[in-house]
Amino acid sequence: MKQFAILLFMCFFAVSCIDNEYDLSNVDASEESGMVIGNDQSEFKMPLATINFSVASFNQYDDGSEVSIMDLVDEVKIWLPSQLPGGVNYIEIEKLTNDSDYLSSILFALKDEMDVSEQKRDEVCLLVAKRYRAELLYMMDGVVPQLVINRLESLSDEEAGALISTLYVTYNDFFSSAILLISADFLTDLEFEDIEIDIPDMDISEDIYSMLADNLDPPTVANPVNAIYLYGSIESQLPITLTAYPYLSGLTVNFGDIAISKGISPINDVRFYENDLYTLIYGGSKLVIPVVWERFYVDEEITEDQQVSINLKLRKTGGLKL
Repeated sequence: MKQFAILLFMCFFAVSCIDNEYDLSNVDASEESGMVIGNDQSEFKMPLATINFSVASFNQYDDGSEVSIMDLVDEVKIWLPSQLPGGVNYIEIEKLTNDSDYLSSILFALKDEMDVSEQKRDEVCLLVAKRYRAELLYMMDGVVPQLVINRLESLSDEEAGALISTLYVTYNDFFSSAILLISADFLTDLEFEDIEIDIPDMDISEDIYSMLADNLDPPTVANPVNAIYLYGSIESQLPITLTAYPYLSGLTVNFGDIAISKGISPINDVRFYENDLYTLIYGGSKLVIPVVWERFYVDEEITEDQQVSINLKLRKTGGLKL
């Protein structure tokens, strides 16, 4: 059976993407090494898997309820002024949390626009009525007449939004401060849940696996000749910049952090050892991707058909043991 697998493998080898260092006539069949194709300078590359996930994979949980990235982005745009400070077309998500001056510049620009634009004021106040009415009512207690509070509690979302917009003009200092507090609380909590993707078993036979893994150098070798690396790329259609910290459940490999922006971002070589490689191919592991939202381009749309594709490949250095 192994001889048949070797024949199939050599046929596959002949039509795959192989660097010129591999020479099928360069076969070492010594007793010490067994039958090996190639030498210390050889390299073999093969596609492993392509994993696609859509915008539906990016979610946030608010009080136990799932919030999609599209709903999140829609709300972000409402809380932002039409003209961002500095004339840029993006916001730095991390700076909203870590840089109080940056957050204040956005909030004050929002207030300035709400003070002069009825359309913006109505848009923000309707959002407050729909999602944050209880918080606003709590802050109004003892500041606004109780009759107004009672009235606001009983209205529909649209009616409450219109009333809040009117109250914003009448009690500008209080309502502008209250609404900016609500906005700040939202803008400083723009986080995604970890993305989890099941990795199916790969269609690679045990014999082929043995050819790839049997002569791997041990982990103690810092500059190995015979090694296997996982690498590839991430192609994103989303108008956001992320930092991902992916890992595979049950494996000890470390991908480090990967910067993902719209377009193609590389996944640099990650060295795999024999046990981890076996688990990746046959163990049904799970790809877990914690992500940090870094930048959002506010003038670009996020739609349901946009996706992120992860293309994974294997690179084997050194000879292949048959």
